[in-house]
Amino acid sequence: MRILRGEGTGGACCARNRSLRDALAACSRSSEPRLIIGPRPPEVAQVKWAMGTLSPMGYITAPPGWWQDFVTAQPARTAKLAVTRKDGSPHVAPVWVDLDGDDVVFMTSADTIKGKSILRDGRVALCWDDERPPFSFVSVTGRATTSTDPDELLRWATQIAGRYMGADQAQAYGRRNAVPPEMVVRVRLDRIVAKVDVAS
Repeated sequence: MRILRGEGTGGACCARNRSLRDALAACSRSSEPRLIIGPRPPEVAQVKWAMGTLSPMGYITAPPGWWQDFVTAQPARTAKLAVTRKDGSPHVAPVWVDLDGDDVVFMTSADTIKGKSILRDGRVALCWDDERPPFSFVSVTGRATTSTDPDELLRWATQIAGRYMGADQAQAYGRRNAVPPEMVVRVRLDRIVAKVDVAS
């Protein structure tokens, strides 16, 4: 195996100031596996196996049951909720969540962009990730339904607040959040992608 750098001396693959993409293109005529290191600092960290082109990252699929534990782990992670605005443009916002079986449950106001989109369409996506190496994530899509039942509002507002603010503040936050125009949003999932050790 040869180690090739975008900057260096000698050879078509080692020409000074050649970008990582240029180096790959120059090496594409050879079938020899090569470890290519880019010339600029951001590219030096992007070391890839190559046989003429860069290969895709090899994600590791999480074992069964892992994603539920990841989503409900403490300290609680916020979910990043993706919806579409009325004009079709994307909108992403963090939300506090909990699970009810495999359903994702959260709360939002009917007056927010999130709430208006859910009432209008119902299709949503959510993502959670561990930002520490070697990195893991869960991404889900599904269809949301809503409820404004007072008992449900108080139950879920209190339960979700306990996850994020602690049991000692759950009741106070529950009473604060269980008021109109808040809604309980339940997402029935139709696709789950859970990957672990992304950088390993």
